Amino acid sequence: MRTHSILISLGFLFSFTHQAIGQNDLKDHIDRYVQAKTDFYNFSGAVLVARKDSIILQKGYGLADREWDIANTADTKFRIASNTKQFTAAAILQLEALGKLNLDDKLGKYFSGFPYGDTVTIHMLLTHSSGIQDYYELEQFRNIQPLSISKDSMVALMRRQLFYFLPGKDIGYSNTGYFLLGLIIEKCSGMSYENYLTEHIFKVAGMENTGIDRYDTILQRRAKGYLGSSNGTVNAFDENYRTGTLFAVGSIYSTVEDLYKFEKALDGNSILNLASKKKMFSQYGYAIAEEKKKEDPANTFPGEMDPYWFHEGYGVQVDTFLTHKRYYTRGYTAGFKSTVYRFVDDKVCIIVLQNNEEVPDAVAEPVSAMVFGKDLQMPYKHVPVKTDLGSFHKYLGTWVGKVYDYDMTFTVFIRDGKLYRGFEGHPDIELIPESGTRFFYGDGQDKQFEFVQDAKAEVTQAWFISSGARFRWNKIK
Repeated sequence: MRTHSILISLGFLFSFTHQAIGQNDLKDHIDRYVQAKTDFYNFSGAVLVARKDSIILQKGYGLADREWDIANTADTKFRIASNTKQFTAAAILQLEALGKLNLDDKLGKYFSGFPYGDTVTIHMLLTHSSGIQDYYELEQFRNIQPLSISKDSMVALMRRQLFYFLPGKDIGYSNTGYFLLGLIIEKCSGMSYENYLTEHIFKVAGMENTGIDRYDTILQRRAKGYLGSSNGTVNAFDENYRTGTLFAVGSIYSTVEDLYKFEKALDGNSILNLASKKKMFSQYGYAIAEEKKKEDPANTFPGEMDPYWFHEGYGVQVDTFLTHKRYYTRGYTAGFKSTVYRFVDDKVCIIVLQNNEEVPDAVAEPVSAMVFGKDLQMPYKHVPVKTDLGSFHKYLGTWVGKVYDYDMTFTVFIRDGKLYRGFEGHPDIELIPESGTRFFYGDGQDKQFEFVQDAKAEVTQAWFISSGARFRWNKIK
């Protein structure tokens, strides 16, 4: 259920000229792009693109059920995993507005026996800054996954968890915090988490195809989840949906249309008032990062904070993409991934729900770029060619470039007669030649390197191409 992973799909830089195209042309362009992703890069899911309260595209791609050859449609239901957290955060803010809780309330007010129970606040749980260890990383939790476990037993397990850092001193992803938030919602509302969301969020937003997913229920138009393996595609099964441990962490299923209804409701005042929305969509990581520059008296977690967390809001991330202000959420679980982008100033919403393990941002980011007038190379079938190993040597070395807001460094090297890309902290990936200068990723990602020779036939520059966007890279001498 971890939403944070270091994604290579970080964003796009463009050298193309802006071309204003009509709504119908944009719909066709996006549809052809996503269909090509489906044909050549295993995309399977549903996509919704909306601009200024008008839906441009709402369509399913790939298969919802591979065994029965049933296609995904616009109303297929997907598990949205940690996208659930934005609903949990919204419920907490609703209860705060009603005076039933305070964001500065201490954990000890609701649960006894927690270390730092007089320090950890609801605000810290919302921003992953409590320091409480993620229960998915506990050996005890992994051992009990095949069994059903009560909420009280979960709390008892959480009381014995370690703290990554002193509360409020850093940010570290913790599903534990959101599980506890779900229990706080129940305590303060007098309703079950499911009933509260149904009455105060789903019904209010008109979300008729959204609810809490369970492994044993009959749910019409529910997609099956799939994973890749050494034996090809296999069915994914997540024990957490049987044990009930996803709860306020990642238990919701929905459709692209229902999630769009929720985003539209957030634009108005039916879900949250203006003051609550300001709290939900603020960036809290920057203040914590500034504090981290000061000496930590306990020296429990020294060092700088991961810049990813600078943008942490309540259940959402807040940043910019191509200079456009963006609110976004992600969710990953076995067989399902999801991404929701909302560009608030532009009234643009991009929703990608998937029932396999491909990265949804590899669709959401280029589609967003198209909406903002950028053109991209269409995905295509890569055909390897035989090349002389001796010609590879001029490509070897260290390459640096900027991808979106991130400075990155790759190494290119030969191993066992093949060309590879190295990137610290990630597996080496073979670069397979499709021409003498252009190579594609051997792991199936929509990424290529195109090396550029100068007038002296030397190679000091290259294009890094990601989902059709081109980035200029330079070789370090």
